[in-house]
Amino acid sequence: MTQVFSNPALPASAARLRVLVLGAGLYPNAKTPSTRRPILQDLTSVGPSVREFVSKLLRMWSADLALPLGTIDMLLSETAQPNGSRWTALGVPGEAADGTAIDAPTLAHVNVALESCLEGARQQDHFLFLCCGHGFWKSHAYFVLSDFGIPASNPWSTVIDLDDFRLGLTQIAPRTQWLFFDCCKDIPERILGTLSAIGNPLIQSTSEEIARANKRFGALAQFGLSSATPGQQAFGIPDKPSRFCEMLIEAFNGAGAISKRDGQWWVDDRGVGDAVRSYAQRYPELPNAEFYNFATPISNDMPGRIRFRKLASEPKSRFVILSKPRPAMQNAAVKVTPDGAQQPVFSKSPVGCAKLLIELPARRNYTVIANFGGAEKVVEVYGALPMAEPDDWEFLV
Repeated sequence: MTQVFSNPALPASAARLRVLVLGAGLYPNAKTPSTRRPILQDLTSVGPSVREFVSKLLRMWSADLALPLGTIDMLLSETAQPNGSRWTALGVPGEAADGTAIDAPTLAHVNVALESCLEGARQQDHFLFLCCGHGFWKSHAYFVLSDFGIPASNPWSTVIDLDDFRLGLTQIAPRTQWLFFDCCKDIPERILGTLSAIGNPLIQSTSEEIARANKRFGALAQFGLSSATPGQQAFGIPDKPSRFCEMLIEAFNGAGAISKRDGQWWVDDRGVGDAVRSYAQRYPELPNAEFYNFATPISNDMPGRIRFRKLASEPKSRFVILSKPRPAMQNAAVKVTPDGAQQPVFSKSPVGCAKLLIELPARRNYTVIANFGGAEKVVEVYGALPMAEPDDWEFLV
């Protein structure tokens, strides 16, 4: 079983969002030493990452998407269900029955799932791809599937070449594509000496097919994010969603809404990038904030914005106020006043913390006044989205 949702209310002729999610948390064939491949540990964050993302998509975001949600195909292996993953019903019409078996992300299953996801696809459709699990880098980025290690004589054949996959996607009908790669890009020692071909592109690319797709389907809008840069690791949290999925979900929840069109605020590709990039700054109390890595966006430099979902309410700009030395802020009095206003919209004395976080109406100029035992400091800032400019206000005391 790969399809966990199919929209029963969507007419056959309607444009739709098609989603393919891969979560590889178990690697049963990579547990013993081998001169051909590394030993891979199972990942406890994969199941929570994939399930949280799909749950948000079905229960929170689906009503406000730029296109109606059409289908979700999902493959998953996870530490919480080592004998085989099963669907947990969310109470959404069109979802799979509670307890339905979910196939593991093996190469054979991925090929079937991709075909299922794109069956009958048209150029006005949107396509979203998320993978979560082990990965590595050697001139290209690769995603490691759960059957990695088989066959033992050619273990690197069961990995996805993400760069070639992305190129292959330029040939498919949906011309709006979201791509999210939540996996490491470190360089295992075993891969450096490998001389034969590595990985599978899933979609074979040819210059003729790319040209034909551009002519037949029109311009491509492709955007995505990767959780790591070449040579770097991506970090999960035991038994919780990975840090990358945490940032991505927060962006889609609303932090990525930075553009307004026809009276509606929209989460779009530029906003998603801004939200992920600023996540650790907007939440400065995060443990291990340095693990919230951000990789350069995947983009084909399309001229317009790609809109994902609209918001029912106006987004807020997140302000971070601190001092140097840090403890001075705890006893300070702070007032924040919009330009042209007589009364502050925020006032607190004493602040009582070393870092003050405030959410205020966006796209307005503000005057921030901090009083440190009679010494008054003033800063002018602009409430940009998703974070105020400058990125933080640091008072020198």
